[in-house]
Amino acid sequence: MAGRKKTYQVEVDEKQRKFLKEVVAARKSPAAEVQRARIIVTCADHPDWSDNRVAAEMCSS
Repeated sequence: MAGRKKTYQVEVDEKQRKFLKEVVAARKSPAAEVQRARIIVTCADHPDWSDNRVAAEMCSS
């Protein structure tokens, strides 16, 4: 994707990924916490995506 190179790359290990997915799946997690967890997982899964693309993905799902 064209654009400026990202300053930070998000990397999560398996333990962190499991925790984040539990936050997303938990029915009592606050909405803002779930959204942040989803953003982190998406950034880790797609390091080549721009911030705008991640934001668009969050809005469409």
